[in-house]
Amino acid sequence: MKKLINLITITALLVTSFAFAEKEEHCCCCCDTENSFGYVDIGLGPFPFPVPSFGLGYRTQNNHHGKDLSLQVSTVIAVTQVKASALYHYYFKPNLYSQFYVGAGASASGIFASHRDINSHFFISPEFAFGKEYKNETCDTRFFEAAISFPTFGMHDFPRHTLYAPLVVLKYGIAF
Repeated sequence: MKKLINLITITALLVTSFAFAEKEEHCCCCCDTENSFGYVDIGLGPFPFPVPSFGLGYRTQNNHHGKDLSLQVSTVIAVTQVKASALYHYYFKPNLYSQFYVGAGASASGIFASHRDINSHFFISPEFAFGKEYKNETCDTRFFEAAISFPTFGMHDFPRHTLYAPLVVLKYGIAF
């Protein structure tokens, strides 16, 4: 009886150890992870004024390090914002199938109005990004990102005006 209990215990341990064993990934941190792609994105922001935004960009990655250049357009009937950004990305665990990143860089934007009573303005700001890049079931690259501009410096008046509220844009990107 004691042998039977030992045999059942050993069998159960072996089965559970194989069932819960971690699968070896083909792409690890020591491997070269290189990638580059153009993308389109759609988003909302800057919050607290959720305005639809559309963008085009180009992203490169070499292991932990990456670059992102983008052009965003947001519009509300008579007012349009055009924003250009250049960011450095750091990928925590490079893996083209699923990876988190943070980014920092600078952006310049202009607000243009079709109404003569509203002046056009120019802004610059440091920009920070947090996101997740992944490949979906058809192996197409996608990403979710929160881009935060803080603070924002207005370059249209003297003395210069500074906005000390973070401007957050939430984006969904599709590689092409």
